[in-house]
Amino acid sequence: MKNIFSLKNILIILAVVMLCAIIFYLSLKKSEYNPESKIENWNLYQEISNREDKWIGAGDCSSVPPSSNEFNHFKDLIGSDSMKKLVLSGNFELVITPNFLSWTNEKFLNFNHDDSAICAAGGRYPLKAYSDKLLWSGVCGSGIMPESGTPAYKDFIQCQKSENVVRDYFQSR
Repeated sequence: MKNIFSLKNILIILAVVMLCAIIFYLSLKKSEYNPESKIENWNLYQEISNREDKWIGAGDCSSVPPSSNEFNHFKDLIGSDSMKKLVLSGNFELVITPNFLSWTNEKFLNFNHDDSAICAAGGRYPLKAYSDKLLWSGVCGSGIMPESGTPAYKDFIQCQKSENVVRDYFQSR
């Protein structure tokens, strides 16, 4: 009877086990750094508990005559309700809120062009409306690019990559 525990057989088994472990590790790493796999995975979003962080839109638009009071009404509603955030690579934020007013995607996205709703650079902008929730997109930085070679620059570049992935994700749907 042949010995199945020969050195050759042990090395083959060890190589196969190592190859399987490497493939498994790489698949975990790919999903860990793949923002696409996280965008609509609502379980990954964390509750925002600090009231000062529960905001949407950009700027104080009170000086602009309102084209609609709906957005301001929504901002009043959201202050005390559930709001969750997912931070992607480079501190790029996605935020979900309830869709209290049953906005369609078209209506929701139109607020991006309404100066009485969004009137400043920076902030959280309408990205996609679902029947039960609204997805808001953050921005990368303050509008001024950090100095090349600094940690802030590296974060800015990572943020832009995440922002591009999110934009491409929704354009392809």
